[in-house]
Amino acid sequence: MKTAQHLGLNTLRDGVSWQFVQKTAYGDVNFKDYDKIVKIITEDYNMNILSTITSTADFAKEPFAEKYANNNPPPVWWSYPPNTAMFTDYISKLANRYANNSKIIWEIWNEPDCCFSQGFFCGTTEQYLEILRIAATEIRKVNPNAYVAPGGLALNVQYGTANNHHDMYEYFLGYRELIDQGLIDGYGIHIHGAFDDEAFLNPIVKYNNSATNANIRNVETMVMESGVPIAQENAASHLVDKMLYFRSHGKKMFIQFSLMDLPGLEPEKNKGIFTKKLAPRDSAIAYAALIGKLGQASYKETISNVTSLYAARYYDKEKDQTIVPVYSQEGKGETIMIPNNSYVYDMYGNIMYGGKLTTEKTYVASLSPIYIVVSGNQQITL
Repeated sequence: MKTAQHLGLNTLRDGVSWQFVQKTAYGDVNFKDYDKIVKIITEDYNMNILSTITSTADFAKEPFAEKYANNNPPPVWWSYPPNTAMFTDYISKLANRYANNSKIIWEIWNEPDCCFSQGFFCGTTEQYLEILRIAATEIRKVNPNAYVAPGGLALNVQYGTANNHHDMYEYFLGYRELIDQGLIDGYGIHIHGAFDDEAFLNPIVKYNNSATNANIRNVETMVMESGVPIAQENAASHLVDKMLYFRSHGKKMFIQFSLMDLPGLEPEKNKGIFTKKLAPRDSAIAYAALIGKLGQASYKETISNVTSLYAARYYDKEKDQTIVPVYSQEGKGETIMIPNNSYVYDMYGNIMYGGKLTTEKTYVASLSPIYIVVSGNQQITL
């Protein structure tokens, strides 16, 4: 926790697994362990918690959707759709327990659009939207001002076409209705991998089009889970580019998949920005530099939004300075002119060119972002 706080993070994600807190249908819920987690995050460290309500209890599972009947191996119990009466009882007790905690952001399920051998939801879209409605209703009863959102949709996770039901449009139609009813506040995405067309931009375009076609506009979108495998070449650059892209495209949150390496995962799957002993990787240093440069800054405008040059202008009122991050997809960068009287920092926060520029300087944008900083609230031409 101290490391997370020192890094500048303000929100941590943790889940409530139904099976482990309620042992029988309509029985008591054991909040002991989760009480400790909530207290540490929201009280001791004054941070928000993205609380993911997930995993159907074994005693509450209903038959999974017929389309997954041939799954091999079959879905596990926690990915089955729950009995709605039992779920209502459980979520009501959970909502009442934490009704007065304003630092909890409720995420209802995890990747409800994915069904594979180890989870996450193997019911129909309609079944998921029903448990989302139930959860939001019960939470709103005891805390009308709570922030409630659906589980993040997995934009580019591929578990095999037979195991995905990726018609995002169906989810967005349901979200539209729940937004209109005042039950949910926004929605989220999960997106992993490189900052390129295949893993990132194409899924984002598909996602945005689905939302627009369902008439969802001007609604908060959160990046509830993202990351880059530590084995990915230039992992830190890919990660920070994604953060910068979302920051300038109106996304309200970015949750790094894991702070440190997870036990048993190979580098191809592990996305920890720290080692198991909390030694920082390049990604952690770049993460901290981004927060240091833009954490208190306000987005002002997009200067360029093409794969050869991404640049946006931010203003930090407290420091009275303008910050412009500059980056591109790998191997596609175009040449820009950095204005004089500016300071330029690399992605790790190190000063470049020895100090303040006295004349304009050319620079070729790259996968590794830079930060151009000038005094005051200024327009910047590159």
